[in-house]
Amino acid sequence: MTLPENLPVDFTAYNHLTFLPLGRKNKSIRSVESKHTKGLLGRLNDYFERAMNELSQEDICLFQTFLYGSHRGGFPVAIDKNEDVYPHFWKPTSFLWKEYNKNRGIPIHHDEFYSQDFTILTKNELENYLGSIMKDYMFCARIHDSSKEEWIQHINKCFFKHPLISLYHRNADVIEAIEQSKNHLCFLL
Repeated sequence: MTLPENLPVDFTAYNHLTFLPLGRKNKSIRSVESKHTKGLLGRLNDYFERAMNELSQEDICLFQTFLYGSHRGGFPVAIDKNEDVYPHFWKPTSFLWKEYNKNRGIPIHHDEFYSQDFTILTKNELENYLGSIMKDYMFCARIHDSSKEEWIQHINKCFFKHPLISLYHRNADVIEAIEQSKNHLCFLL
């Protein structure tokens, strides 16, 4: 899944962020230069610049392909219809295996956003928070090429290969017999 080409907006001052209009009727962004948001956007841009520098070229390509397809982009930041930064980041699963209409904005579904308001975090809290979010995005970027069904089959296969699960299946009749005898003993007491 990639976002429609006409929705993402990049500003040269924040080259590691890509701004996305939030709301079905919100299809464009003119500016994000309010005094209140400059400092916050500067910190976000600095963090993602460092994060991208730590990634391999292959991982950067995966991240950008996951969100934007063939064109380049930075970390997605939601901008509401008042051109203010929306105080929650999208969960990467919001973009995984989904299609958005290019003639509409991105709808607001609160379950598709992290619950943490990032605008109230201290610098250290924000950096820790962004680190965990970046890991989530990179995980989804690595699996986005497979279909949802293929991924579920892969998870199921790995589940049944787990040593405890395979041990259970090899000894299911013994475990069942123990459970039945335990139930009979409890009934007799």
